[in-house]
Amino acid sequence: MHKTNNNYNRNNNKNNTNKVDVKKLFSDIGTVANVLGKIITTSKVVVDELKNQSGILYVFDTNALMNDPNLITIQKRNSSYIVPIVVLEELDKLKLDKNRSQKASNAIRAINKSNVRIEKYSEHVLPKDFDMRNNDNKILATAMKFSNKNVVIVTEDNNLKNKAKSQNIRCISLSEFRRS
Repeated sequence: MHKTNNNYNRNNNKNNTNKVDVKKLFSDIGTVANVLGKIITTSKVVVDELKNQSGILYVFDTNALMNDPNLITIQKRNSSYIVPIVVLEELDKLKLDKNRSQKASNAIRAINKSNVRIEKYSEHVLPKDFDMRNNDNKILATAMKFSNKNVVIVTEDNNLKNKAKSQNIRCISLSEFRRS
């Protein structure tokens, strides 16, 4: 009877070990999947950063997207597109204006369909005499976050162009963007 008991204990231990191993295996698979997910996400960010190092970052103003929402569907080689969050807010308000609602809605739809980055502005990059309640200044501050890269604002707004020029940020018009 002692032998049977030992055999039972061995078999029972094997079964428990297998159960623990299976649980541990699934736990390990979950951990590996989590780590792989983080690696893939990090890799995508690194690839995006590498693409942008030698390319151009285009920052779009509200009027550019209102005048030609398809601008952001034009894929330019070695370039990335940024839409400042304040532009989305402006477009959202413009949807309520009878005269501009169609253009604003078209611009919002184009943004949704395109591969653009939506970025917040950073108050700390602008000189203190720039009023951060002004939306042009917020667009400029968004562009200035990337001033260590080749950043270009696409706009028809002459005042924004002048402000950007004062901060050594290049601006181009819609027609210049299409030709480039």
